[in-house]
Amino acid sequence: MAGHSWGRRLVAGLLISATGLIAVVVLPLQTIFALAPYWRPMHAAASSIMQVAGFAMVMRGRDKRCSAGDVWDALNGDRFRTTKAQIRTADKVIGTDGNLRLVATPSGEFWIPAPDIDTLAEQLAEQKLEVYGHDVRAGEVVLDCGANIGVYTRVALARGARTVVAIELAPEPLACLRRTFEREIRDGRVILYPKGVWDKDATLRLTTNQGLASAADSVAINRGEEGPEVQLTTIDELVSELHLPRVDFINMDIEGSEPHALRGAARTLATYKPRLEISMEHRQSDPDIIPALVLRLNPQYQTQCGSCGMMTGRMQPEVLLAW
Repeated sequence: MAGHSWGRRLVAGLLISATGLIAVVVLPLQTIFALAPYWRPMHAAASSIMQVAGFAMVMRGRDKRCSAGDVWDALNGDRFRTTKAQIRTADKVIGTDGNLRLVATPSGEFWIPAPDIDTLAEQLAEQKLEVYGHDVRAGEVVLDCGANIGVYTRVALARGARTVVAIELAPEPLACLRRTFEREIRDGRVILYPKGVWDKDATLRLTTNQGLASAADSVAINRGEEGPEVQLTTIDELVSELHLPRVDFINMDIEGSEPHALRGAARTLATYKPRLEISMEHRQSDPDIIPALVLRLNPQYQTQCGSCGMMTGRMQPEVLLAW
């Protein structure tokens, strides 16, 4: 009798364990299989809810010069991401010299600092999609302030610029420009100017960061690491020193130094009224300060904010266009 009792207890225990296993494993699996046809729509619904919530949050904090369409385009920037990815895939390193790389791209060959490979694809995508709205014309004299590795310099040349003054203060990008545009420099189509632009002649410390591309090097914003001392001058002095016959177009992206450089271009803006494409993405105050400064320097300008993007923690205009 004791043996039978023990056997019944064993069987009962096994049945209880099996029932528990069914409850813990089988039933949830059945539920998952039953819900499987709905996973895709449920995921899509959740993504849509998050997208709408993100849109509402950015709309509340945006600069009022950015429309709802600007916010939506920036949050759903598939076209830019796709273009950048396509360019990055096409880019090939074809030469090496120390920390410099020669990269073949759909827009030609560029020497770049080795860490800048992804940033090169981003810059090329911006130019291909005309994010900033440039309109250099044939025969013009162009100042490319913050030329970096020369992506915009090449765009201006391709559009027929007579002369491009490539203004750059950082040592590695300067070395890259000399190599990339060796022929154009020799022919006089590119003038390499190895100083930064400011509101006076000065010597300042460049700040850098190994986690950022060379385009982020700045004398106006502390990037966290000390770089070399660099020379700066004014655009007005530069135009006089180079004996430029005129200035037709100024492209400027100089990592927070834009207001200083514009004040140092007072005579140039008053005399030649060059069309302007000025970066406004480095400080939240840029979209207020920079357009007002341009109009103060030459009230005849018409101004317009260009594309908007997520900058400095909120949606704001990335560029000022003036003509």
